[in-house]
Amino acid sequence: MILSSAQPPPNPGTINQRPVTAEAGISEGVDLRLETLFWSEMLKHSGLEKSFTLGGGDGAQSFARFMIEEIAADLAVNRPLGIGHKVTDIYLGKGV
Repeated sequence: MILSSAQPPPNPGTINQRPVTAEAGISEGVDLRLETLFWSEMLKHSGLEKSFTLGGGDGAQSFARFMIEEIAADLAVNRPLGIGHKVTDIYLGKGV
């Protein structure tokens, strides 16, 4: 666990709030998954996966993928960029 004196992250429920409807509830999981996939790809391209697998074999590659996906999921929940909301809004015809 990393401790810092910085401000705690904002409550994820206060970022990009939407009205609660059945449609919003269905798309919420898709939004989070898209955000997680985006973060995961960015972390892979940053070289994090390579640093986790240095000197390891298949087990190290599996561990690296798991770690990157978990880090990405944490970032998607605690530091959302709003990409998932925008993509699903466009897909559902709501525009940006």
